[in-house]
Amino acid sequence: MTVIASRKCPPCDVAISCLKGLLRKKTLAMTAWEELSELWFEPKIKWLPKLDNYCRINDLLSLKEFTLLSPQDFIRMFTIENNLIQSQTEGLSQADTLIQPQPSGNCMNWVLGHILESQVSLLTVLGGISPIDPAGLAIYQRESDPITTGQPGVLPLEYLLEQINAVHAALVACLAEMSDADFSREIQQGERKVTLGWRLLFLHFHYTYHVGQLELLRQLAGRSEKVV
Repeated sequence: MTVIASRKCPPCDVAISCLKGLLRKKTLAMTAWEELSELWFEPKIKWLPKLDNYCRINDLLSLKEFTLLSPQDFIRMFTIENNLIQSQTEGLSQADTLIQPQPSGNCMNWVLGHILESQVSLLTVLGGISPIDPAGLAIYQRESDPITTGQPGVLPLEYLLEQINAVHAALVACLAEMSDADFSREIQQGERKVTLGWRLLFLHFHYTYHVGQLELLRQLAGRSEKVV
């Protein structure tokens, strides 16, 4: 019996967005397709819902004529996202960024620090040199404790934004020197190899996930204007 994936399945919607919006003409390493199917689909799901029809996942896995976004595409995206970070934090105080979501969650200060830490990871993957010491971002790492007022090591808002801009500039400079061929180069990721382009795409997804959180955290500080 063929199992059909629900059109309302959020993971499938994410996969569709990736497939329709982020893939183009040339070669996408098979490891990318394998990672996509392993992360988002149960083994028995045989079909991937599209906007207008259904397409077998196995057929998708056999396709090889695609490429990831180019270095110039990433420069444009990172520039837009950096501008969004500046807009979503404009006019806020340090106290505003330390307001804790209820009943749980991370404040804007933690999110900004984690965005900065994510930028450093992106830059490192590209072979760039970070203008900030990653050791100073320990309290902003994944699964770290929520940040509260007066906690040791909490960085000021102005400093976080300054360093986000600095690492952004380093990212852009690094990407400007790269080509599509660089993105096709294989790198070691855990126990397997993936292309540099695919690794960058995954880290960029994580980075933008947290950039999107800034809108709600700005509203938590009492700012209801439509920034985006």
